[in-house]
Amino acid sequence: MSTVPAADHPDVEFLQAKSYAKGRADGPPLWMVWHTTEEDELGDTAERVASYFHTLSDGRSVSSHYIHDNNSSMQSVRLADTAFTVGNRPGNYRGINVELAGSASQSASQWADPYSQAMLARACAIAARDMTEYKIPNRWCTIEQLKAKQPGHTTHNDLRVAFGGTTHTDPGSNFPRGQVLELVASGGADVTTLDDTF
Repeated sequence: MSTVPAADHPDVEFLQAKSYAKGRADGPPLWMVWHTTEEDELGDTAERVASYFHTLSDGRSVSSHYIHDNNSSMQSVRLADTAFTVGNRPGNYRGINVELAGSASQSASQWADPYSQAMLARACAIAARDMTEYKIPNRWCTIEQLKAKQPGHTTHNDLRVAFGGTTHTDPGSNFPRGQVLELVASGGADVTTLDDTF
């Protein structure tokens, strides 16, 4: 697989997704949107999913900005462009969409295992940079805040509840939202943790 450094982060490998929209027609990113890949937790999950987004061998039109596993991170769509991840326009056009290796059915203990902990640390460090760049506050948005287009963290499921267009419920009810706030804050983000609403 031929990759090049991403324009957004020189330390993150970039492989352009086949399906995406150039630019952000609705304005700059408002949300850091968390997803799970529904793939096995393997050391090459990020690379395999990025390769899938690059080829779309099954004919689907999907992509994401980032994919993370326990030892690597890939970028498939530049942050200035729109990834097709959520199934509704607000989530796609106003989100920075982040895929994590794993599934929505994971238990709290599975999110706390060494694989997921390494992946979360990696993903949140990159998220902290992007949130600083786009002045996205380090807070979890309520459904009402999403509908009002207020910025912060959200999930595929919460965007489903707010705007419809998708049946996906990832990253699941056990996703460690509080830990994400802590990791983003410790990642050097120049953002304020406004609250722990979730």
